Amino acid sequence: MEKSKMMWATLAHLGYNMWGDENHRYVRNTLTHLSTQVMRADKKYWVEYTNYMASLGLNTLIIDVGEALRYESHPELAVIDSWSREEMEKEIDRLHSIGFTEIIPKLNFGAGHDTWLKIYDHMLSSSVYKQVTADLISEACDVFKAKHLHLGMDEEHYRFQNENRRGLAIVRQGNGWWRDLYHLVDCVEKENARAWVWADPIWYNPEEFVRKMPRSVVQCNWYYGSEFENPQNTGLDHDDRTYLECFELLDRHGYDQAPTGSNCYGAEENLLDLTKYCHEHVSNEHLLGFMDAPWSAARKSSKERQFRSAGHLAEAKIWYETTVEK
Repeated sequence: MEKSKMMWATLAHLGYNMWGDENHRYVRNTLTHLSTQVMRADKKYWVEYTNYMASLGLNTLIIDVGEALRYESHPELAVIDSWSREEMEKEIDRLHSIGFTEIIPKLNFGAGHDTWLKIYDHMLSSSVYKQVTADLISEACDVFKAKHLHLGMDEEHYRFQNENRRGLAIVRQGNGWWRDLYHLVDCVEKENARAWVWADPIWYNPEEFVRKMPRSVVQCNWYYGSEFENPQNTGLDHDDRTYLECFELLDRHGYDQAPTGSNCYGAEENLLDLTKYCHEHVSNEHLLGFMDAPWSAARKSSKERQFRSAGHLAEAKIWYETTVEK
């Protein structure tokens, strides 16, 4: 892949109503994951954070939008301080002006991560849901002038909607998940953009995944650990071995990838090691770039983790450009 085309991307949260119900009465230690009717991103800090990423040479920003945009097609999804279309377009222009070559919207439609959809979160697979999601995807693509849109679609299992976070658990099963995915991908492609998804469904049923997942959809497989030895002959536990093997499995079946790392579990060398690992196990033909996901709200209280994580991705970028693209 040409140097100018490689994505060095950070997933940054403007929206944060992704995980739990608002004021869910069973909440214990997941307060930051509850939905609120006030946008949590701090605008002043957001500017500081994005300026810092740009100063490091990171060229792609994936914005978890959710409730952060006051959608003209569905204003009922807004919260206090949601950005208007004009505010978002102005911010996108600013981000391009400081060096980001692409700004990718992320609208997570996974059933465990879509509380930003409010009442529509309870209408999955219905005709109403399909119309609303089509409206939102069309509007997001128009606002962002998007070439890509990340659909999320991860962790759709009951254990991610336990009583600590949700009063009502909804999970699409079997072909129900695939039918909605195909609808969402079709909506993105009708906007002349390319869909991205989290790749974790391949962990649980790889045969079905490679049979049903369109090759047009970019896959974001993730691994946040610190162990990167050959998964075939080490003491890696089953989960870690599976996560790592799936980078190569996706490549073998022709999927383009944006491998994703994080320091959210304390593995500060994760992004550099992930870059080295994927250089060895993913072909240049299918490696679009790398994504950093610090998994924290855009607030100054998260600055230390987010700035460290951005620095780790910049370090991986330098290694790749001086070692692989020299």
